[in-house]
Amino acid sequence: MTPKYRLEKEGNLYRLIALRDFGDVKKGDRGGLVESADNLSQQGTCWVYDSASISDLARIYGSASIYGSASIYGSASVSDLAHVYGSAHVYGSAHVYGSAHVYGSAHIFGSAHIFGSAHISGSASVSDSTRISDLACISGLASIGGLAQVCGDAKIANRNLLCGLITEGQLDWFSLSELSAADDFYYAYKTVGKTGDNNIFRGKKIRYKIGKTYTEEKVDPNVSIECSYGLNVGTLNWCLVHNQGRIFLVTIPKTAQIVVPEKSDGKFRVSKLSVLMEIQ
Repeated sequence: MTPKYRLEKEGNLYRLIALRDFGDVKKGDRGGLVESADNLSQQGTCWVYDSASISDLARIYGSASIYGSASIYGSASVSDLAHVYGSAHVYGSAHVYGSAHVYGSAHIFGSAHIFGSAHISGSASVSDSTRISDLACISGLASIGGLAQVCGDAKIANRNLLCGLITEGQLDWFSLSELSAADDFYYAYKTVGKTGDNNIFRGKKIRYKIGKTYTEEKVDPNVSIECSYGLNVGTLNWCLVHNQGRIFLVTIPKTAQIVVPEKSDGKFRVSKLSVLMEIQ
């Protein structure tokens, strides 16, 4: 097959020059920058536009598009119909593929995989062995790491997940400037034993499982009592200090009853929660 581009030296990198028409690229178009011909496949319709750059051992192939001032480096790869743009960075051994979009000032690194029709934007960061897929959207200042898996139509936004959260009106209590919330629910954390067991109150036990929803009809409304009946959750820091063996990221509907004790150190109680994923 006839090569689709040639390289023109420009500083420490090379400017792409299209040699034939393909996709929305026309012969003679000047593309973005690469460190070598190994960075961009000569096959498919993949292309690097504008001032975007690809360096190190990073690879772009399939029908992927990199534009704006995005940077792909390390051993990262972008393929299929994926788009990376704005001032986003993808590096380490991260892989963006499927029809995923990464943009804004987002950073994808470690061994993270972004695929399906997932969107990562804002100043969000996704790292380690995280998997973001389907229609999931990560934005704002959200930070996802570890072995986390976010899928379906989950939306995580605004605040770094590692900082914990609380309901509206309680921001001073946590010294947070933003909520970590979606349109219909808040995020919180739940620590349970190795088998998922957790005492509710007075010896009653619940075995928590990922993907399940739990309700408690009675939640103690007395804010002067720190530990009482209801589904007890907390900030990540609280769960790390009081870790019983496992920590889950949970969602709390905004319609749920939420009681924050006056002297809480990060723990509060709710009437309903859903277990989204395990973070530790």
